[in-house]
Amino acid sequence: MISQPLRSLSHHSWQISGADFSSSSSSRLATTSWDKGVHVYSVPDGEDPVTTLSQVHGLPVTGVRWFGQDRLVTSSADNTAVLRDVASGEEVTAFKGHTGWVMCADVTDSQITTASWDGTVGIWDTTSSTPLALLKGHIAGVWECAGLPSSEVVASASEDCTIRLWDRRTRGGFSTLAGGHNEAVRSLCWSGSEFHLMSGSIDCSIVLWDTRTCAPVHKTTSHSVRQIRRYKENIFASVGEDSLQLWELGTDALTLQSTRTFPTDLECVAFSAETGLHVCGGVNSVAYLSSIAKQTPVVEAS
Repeated sequence: MISQPLRSLSHHSWQISGADFSSSSSSRLATTSWDKGVHVYSVPDGEDPVTTLSQVHGLPVTGVRWFGQDRLVTSSADNTAVLRDVASGEEVTAFKGHTGWVMCADVTDSQITTASWDGTVGIWDTTSSTPLALLKGHIAGVWECAGLPSSEVVASASEDCTIRLWDRRTRGGFSTLAGGHNEAVRSLCWSGSEFHLMSGSIDCSIVLWDTRTCAPVHKTTSHSVRQIRRYKENIFASVGEDSLQLWELGTDALTLQSTRTFPTDLECVAFSAETGLHVCGGVNSVAYLSSIAKQTPVVEAS
């Protein structure tokens, strides 16, 4: 189900920390790295970046997400997230208020949420540099946050081994999902339903949760998960250690469909459901562009 890489994108100088395909133009891929820069590619054919934004933060960049067609949100070890215009490279808004690394910035509808190593989740309006709220509840750093589209619900994954659910409207927490992992929860994603959420941990497990009961529905053994993402419908992917694993969600259970190994440990994964492309970011500073829809490579890796 996973083909060999279409291309190895080797333009960063440090480990890849984030990647995202534009939802408005699936041929646009953004990657970011601890080298503090962002590259934008036209995929699958473009070998070189069409846009390079250098030094978008003063310290390593931890993640990137598209905001609409022409803007990117980056998160950083400098305790901020920044909304930036891609064409001009100009900063639109810098989101300041966290006191620890901002590990993730997520875009849901017209708002931005951030996960920080200071243990809080930030809720932001794009026109203001100050947060609408900094949500407190975790007792350790927060690795990732994910908003549920067309909903006020945000989930956060923490070093404290728990997941918390928050309401963006009331700006408060309403549920804690605990007992599924015994080490840090590194990543999470919604299943497509507000009632089911998946989380991945460094304890080598993936858990499917029922958000109504706050209880695990299914737990499966995996690699040590660094990131988990929904590809489309009932297909999900996780990256960790040196592998990408594809999972199928059935009736309250996950089944491993395929595994592909890489020459380096992986930190992030992103998908374009429209094109069948995915990219995995390695600690060796290479982003591996591959296809799920095709069984053979279109272009050999450089």
